[in-house]
Amino acid sequence: MDERQTTSRSVQHARSWQYVARDAAAFDDILSPDDLLQMLADDLLHASADSVERALDRALHRGLERPTPAEEGSDASTAERLDGIDAIRDQLRAERQRLEQAMADDAALQALDAELRDNDAGGTGRSLASNDLLAALRANPDTARRIMSRLPLDARQRLQDALDDDVQTDAGEAEAMTGGAISASSPGAFSGSLRDTVAALARVEEVESQVRRVRRVSDIDAVDLALLRATLGDRPAEALRMLAASLQAFEASGYLQQVGRHRQLSARAIRVLGEAILAQALVRAGARSSGDRPQPDRSGSGELTGSSRDHRFGDPLALDLGRTMLRAIRRGSGLPVQLRPTDFAVLEREQTQRVATILAIDLSRSMGERGYLLGARRLALALLALVRQRYPRDILQVIGFSETARRVQPQELPSLTWDRYGVGTNVQEALQFARALLVPHKGMQRRIILITDGEPTAHRSPGGTLRFSQPPFPETLSVTYAEAQRLRRDGVDLTTVVLSSSLHVVRFGQELARHADGDLLVTDPDDLDAAIIVRYGRRSTPGRG
Repeated sequence: MDERQTTSRSVQHARSWQYVARDAAAFDDILSPDDLLQMLADDLLHASADSVERALDRALHRGLERPTPAEEGSDASTAERLDGIDAIRDQLRAERQRLEQAMADDAALQALDAELRDNDAGGTGRSLASNDLLAALRANPDTARRIMSRLPLDARQRLQDALDDDVQTDAGEAEAMTGGAISASSPGAFSGSLRDTVAALARVEEVESQVRRVRRVSDIDAVDLALLRATLGDRPAEALRMLAASLQAFEASGYLQQVGRHRQLSARAIRVLGEAILAQALVRAGARSSGDRPQPDRSGSGELTGSSRDHRFGDPLALDLGRTMLRAIRRGSGLPVQLRPTDFAVLEREQTQRVATILAIDLSRSMGERGYLLGARRLALALLALVRQRYPRDILQVIGFSETARRVQPQELPSLTWDRYGVGTNVQEALQFARALLVPHKGMQRRIILITDGEPTAHRSPGGTLRFSQPPFPETLSVTYAEAQRLRRDGVDLTTVVLSSSLHVVRFGQELARHADGDLLVTDPDDLDAAIIVRYGRRSTPGRG
């Protein structure tokens, strides 16, 4: 079965990005913690105990793309690239290579090599300029080594021999001349262009050394931004300053909390992140539905609307006494007032359908190895935000299952990972556990949304023994389908979501949906949140939808 034929997909709006060069003055504000939370959402939802630290470190090293408003008359959004440590390291490497090549090609260095070659042939002495250059290189051994790497082998050996020789300029004089590290204003008899190149190369090497020491956001102070600006210009330095300041502000924003040795997202951050994911999903789905699900008033237990209407046969006698008595008086019934059925006015009520939903997420090994859990975590956070914002009277609970099923608390969702010690996928127990959680909510519409990427490979025998088989035992399929039939008898809606286009997995999903008289959705993890959120809002009545 073609996945595209079995999937209800949302229309995704194409978004184009245009990269624009902007002046350093454009980096005049840092990214807000809310912006960073949205930009780092997928990294922050990575399933590991130290995912927050890793996400911030990755952002520091890889940089960020900051969306900016589209220019007037243009449909394309623009994005500013904030270079991170990795991009700056690449720029420094390229600049160092350029300077090294310029040194190797410099006339003064070539003149020195000619003098050294003449001396090897019996020449007499070296010029003052050559000695000054040798002293400068000796005072900066790292720079000298890099320059020599660009020279031919014979010239490299001659220069190395000269640097190893006793120099006519003593160490004190060399230190005075070079300051230990060449600067653009250092005196010297060799050419000014060569002196400037050596100074620039020394700066590059110093910044490279500083950048190599940066591992975490807290290490950013090791980089001298003024030196970086003098080396690469204003834009890289301002981008790094803005990136570092943004990440530091995020760390201090209250979105993080220390739990043991690691930091985790706070409850506030989880809420804001869920709202951002929900907004993105609604944009992709083109859905804007909101509010309660209107239902016909049959029980008289709904919320009062503030108005009344004529009584109709079958309506409960929730009389609007004022309007009923006024009708009888106007009719001239006399005293005492005699009421007739035609006088009855009943209070109008709006009945809204409350829903109790269990989101059951497969936590088996394949879900983790295939990366499907990211989509499931995004869906769970978005659904929690949807219920909180638009359906506050609904109830949503999340469970995870592999060989057994368990409750998952909202604070666990950002780092929810697959069960490394579980054996098999026990859909039977997931449905049993979800059904038990719904028992206290019999007065509400009840739903289970089950997300899996494979067939059930485990079940429990009547004696409680876990049985595993891959491919599944016929008995495993039988008890799983029997549990689905119990859901139908209890009036619980089941939506089976299959994150696979494999024929045998889709066939299992079809059979499970058939036994539960429920729905089947075969979709891609990237479309999961949008597809389920739209269905959640549209399912307005109990039963099939």
